Amino acid sequence: MRGLILLGSRARSELPADEWSDTDLLVFTSDADRWLRDGRWLDEIGPVILSFIEPTALGGLFERRVLFENAVDMDLVMVPLEITDEISSNDGAMPVLARG
Repeated sequence: MRGLILLGSRARSELPADEWSDTDLLVFTSDADRWLRDGRWLDEIGPVILSFIEPTALGGLFERRVLFENAVDMDLVMVPLEITDEISSNDGAMPVLARG
């Protein structure tokens, strides 16, 4: 992992997260498949109840959805480093990132 961006309700000051909100992270990595394929690294964060992989709403990327024993719900979108420039120049992505 090379970098993380917190987004969604936990990153916003307007309409912030409530106690039931999940945590949304963009995970910038040189090996997205590694982090998607093997979920054992999640145990370092905490005991996992449920974890699965699904395509993101944007398409072309995948996210690992995780529910931890302490009821923390986390969505980790794995972003390959080689497409970082595409995201930063994408007119649709930038408003989402700026909003949180």
